Amino acid sequence: MAVVRDQLEALWRLQQLDVEIDAVAARAARIEGERRARAAAVESRAAILAEAQQRLKTVEFDRRSAEKDLAAQEAAVRKIKSREALSAGAAVYAAREKDLAKERQRLSVAETRVLSLMEEADKLRESTVTLTRERDQAAEALAAFSRESAAAAEAATAEIAKLGERRAPIAAAVSADWLARYDRFREKGKRAVAEVRAHHCAACDAGLTLRDLGALLDAKTVQTCRACGCVLYLDPARAAEELRLSGAGAEKPAPGKPG
Repeated sequence: MAVVRDQLEALWRLQQLDVEIDAVAARAARIEGERRARAAAVESRAAILAEAQQRLKTVEFDRRSAEKDLAAQEAAVRKIKSREALSAGAAVYAAREKDLAKERQRLSVAETRVLSLMEEADKLRESTVTLTRERDQAAEALAAFSRESAAAAEAATAEIAKLGERRAPIAAAVSADWLARYDRFREKGKRAVAEVRAHHCAACDAGLTLRDLGALLDAKTVQTCRACGCVLYLDPARAAEELRLSGAGAEKPAPGKPG
C-alpha cells in the first residue's frame, strides 16, 4: 500500500513540476515569438524604404529625361518663332504657324510631365525621410527588446534547469511502466494524473462510485479514470472530505461528462 501511495505522490509531483516547466518554456517561447515579429517588422519597413528609394531614383531619372524633352521643345518653338515667315509668303507663314502650334502643344505636355515628376519626387523624398525614421526607431526598439529577451531566455533556461534537477529524482521514483504511461499522455498534450475532487475526476468530470473511492483510499493498486484513463490522485488531506461528499452507501457514479 505504501508503495502505491509513493507512486501516486511521485506521479502527482512529477506532473506539477512538468506544468511549471511547460509554463516557463511557453513564456520564453512567447518572448521569442514577439522578438521574431519585431524583427520581421523591421525587415518589412526596410523593404518598403528600399522600394521607395528605388522609385525615387526612377522618378529622378524620368524627370531629367522629361526636362531634356522640355528643353528640346522650347528650342523648337524659339526656332520657329525666329524665322522671317512674312517674307516667305502667306502659304509658308501658315505652315509655320501650324508647326508652331504643334510644338507649343508638345511643350505644354512636356511641362506638365516635368511638374508631375517633380511633385512625385518631393513626395517620395518626404516618404523616405519618414520611412527611414520609422525603420531606425523600430531597429532601436528591436535591439533593446533583443537584449531583454536574451536575458529572459537565459533566466528561463536556468529556471528550467533547476526544475529539471528537482524532477529527475521524482521521475526515478516512478516505475518504468507508469512513467511510460505518463509520457504517452504528455506526448498527446494531456494530463496523465487527475486529482479527485467532489468524487469526480478533475480531468473529465466523470463521477466516481463509493467503491472507486474506497479503492483509492486502500491504495492497493493505482486507480485510473474509467472515462479518460487518467491516473486518479486523492490528496490524503482531502480523503475525509471526499468520503463525506460521497455519502454513505453511494454505489452509482455521480453525474459527469466523459472526457
